[in-house]
Amino acid sequence: TGHELVEGMLEEFCFCFDRKNNFRLYFSLCLVLVSLTVYMLLPSTMVDPRG
Repeated sequence: TGHELVEGMLEEFCFCFDRKNNFRLYFSLCLVLVSLTVYMLLPSTMVDPRG
């Protein structure tokens, strides 16, 4: 599903940047991806600008 794809991308991004020990970039990207995932998981009525 789309959510599984997002989770897979999140894990790959975090793993990649964690290996590079670039914590600030790693943390920032993970935070953005987590935020997007939470946004997608919210009820459609809350995220649909058309109301």
